Amino acid sequence: MSVIDPRIAKRRHTVAEHGARRRLRSMIVAAVLLGLVGLGWWATQSELLDIDTIVFGDSARADVPGALSAAGVAEGTPLLTAILAADEIESVLEANPWVSGATVNVLFPGRIEIDVVERSPAAAVADGFGGWNLVAGDLTRLGPAGDGAEGLARIDDPSIVAESLAFLAVLGGGADTTLSLVAGEVWVDRAGVVARLGRPSDMESKAAAFLALLSAEIPEGWAINLIAPSRPALFELGG
Repeated sequence: MSVIDPRIAKRRHTVAEHGARRRLRSMIVAAVLLGLVGLGWWATQSELLDIDTIVFGDSARADVPGALSAAGVAEGTPLLTAILAADEIESVLEANPWVSGATVNVLFPGRIEIDVVERSPAAAVADGFGGWNLVAGDLTRLGPAGDGAEGLARIDDPSIVAESLAFLAVLGGGADTTLSLVAGEVWVDRAGVVARLGRPSDMESKAAAFLALLSAEIPEGWAINLIAPSRPALFELGG
């Protein structure tokens, strides 16, 4: 039977003790971390950190309650769930062409604030089938006009929408204004005052010149030639 040197035995005992202490410390750290994770998860799912208040303004077109429902968010929803769903709520709202932007802020300890910016129709555009579509100033098509075209300028040809909106941005809208395309040239009629604008270019300058001449006395049966907006002239219609 061999005898172990006491010094070696003592060394082995010390190493074993150190290993046991390290394993114990590791187990304690793991238990604490698991406890903290569990506590955090419990807190995010408990009534202590849920949504108590949802605030949003009046919206003519945006369906905020519908967007919240689609994302599974309501009063009582856990705060963490609401935070993760914020982008989805914004995307659902912005899928509506009437919505130009939506911002969802989830605030501690349990409040959601939703800000929605809606587009306004700038003109009604002929759809080629006897109806009208609404268009916003940024060229977004908002959908069929129905009765919503009242009080809006009208654009008779969809191919000149962008140029017409540039013209109307200077002139201002109004149900008494119609822009048409005749033989490749743009014409405008505002409350009986007619102007030939020529090719759809330099529309801002033509609008400014037309606006300055609206208060002038235009003889009946005559129109304004604004092909060169810096040199306006009158001409007889049908002449």
